[in-house]
Amino acid sequence: MSVLRRPWFWLLLLVLAALAALIVLRPGKGGQSERGQRNRDKGSQLLVLAEGDVYRMQAGVRVQSTPFTGSLVARRQTMLAAPMEGLLAEVKVRPGQVVKQGEVLAIFDERDLQARLQERKAAVSSAASQLKLAERNHQSRLALKEQGFISPNALQESQAAVTERGAALASQQSQLKLVQRAAQDAVIRAPFDGIIATQDVQAGQNVAARARLFLLVDPSSLEIEASLQPEQLPKVQIGMPARFSVEGLGEQSWSAQLSRIAPQTQGGARQIPVWLSLTASSPALRGGLFVSGQLQGGSQPVLLAPKSAISIEDGKATAWVVQKGKLQQRQLVLGELDDSGNFQDVRSGLQPGDLLVRVRLASAKPGQAVRVPKAGAPA
Repeated sequence: MSVLRRPWFWLLLLVLAALAALIVLRPGKGGQSERGQRNRDKGSQLLVLAEGDVYRMQAGVRVQSTPFTGSLVARRQTMLAAPMEGLLAEVKVRPGQVVKQGEVLAIFDERDLQARLQERKAAVSSAASQLKLAERNHQSRLALKEQGFISPNALQESQAAVTERGAALASQQSQLKLVQRAAQDAVIRAPFDGIIATQDVQAGQNVAARARLFLLVDPSSLEIEASLQPEQLPKVQIGMPARFSVEGLGEQSWSAQLSRIAPQTQGGARQIPVWLSLTASSPALRGGLFVSGQLQGGSQPVLLAPKSAISIEDGKATAWVVQKGKLQQRQLVLGELDDSGNFQDVRSGLQPGDLLVRVRLASAKPGQAVRVPKAGAPA
């Protein structure tokens, strides 16, 4: 007998069809639960924030700093000038050359000086001989005077001759010293260790007295010459440390110390000149380079909040805080921005540990429920 002709088969098929229709037409429990949860979230206006949307407030320390700009200058430098008029016979150095104290830089033609030197020496020798002759003559007349053979006038004449010859010798000796000094000046020497910065003459050139020869700079004496606004002066004092960087030398920085403050403005400007001494020398630093830095004062405790979390309307600053799963709006008293310009000093209204909403909320309300997946961490 065929299965299709059996009554129980058709009965079973009818039951299965009814069950299938019931399953299709009846909503599932999972879908009903999901729609109900969405309706509850919508009804309670739950605000869901990401981890990066909040910021955990922490107490910090701000170092009070005063910005400055200026340039590097050599405190010890000198322009070597020609001590006399004459022919420059030799130039032994070039710009950029390192020299030691006493090293010969240039030599004037000394032929005329040597001739004058010999002439002055001969004149001194002649004057000394004449003085000795006058002294012997005077001694002889003294003996004759004691024997009564000459008059007092004759003795006075011999004494006057000694005085005259002595003055002549002193004059010749003075002239000899002048020529000797000129001979010494004919050799130009470095007065201190340093580097030849400029060379203004060449060998074989006739130069006038006091003409520029060389600029000698001591690189170990570099300091910063800067200027401050009058309103910055109460924040600084002698001995204050500083950090500075040099334009063109990347992010490398060096330390310095405020050493001098001018008593008044210069050149009609409102700025006050100041000078900073370097705490250590560096071969990378050269005179004339432009610098910028910060004078570092004392430190004070601060509470910094992201600027993006603060709203200012009608001169009043507010911020949203998450506390016990609810939004709270706090009134803030603000201080200064930090050096980056991204964080604001909060004088009152927030405490360390507060969970601050760092994104703008368009339609938030105090007391609104908030869900944060993870506790906020400082940026």
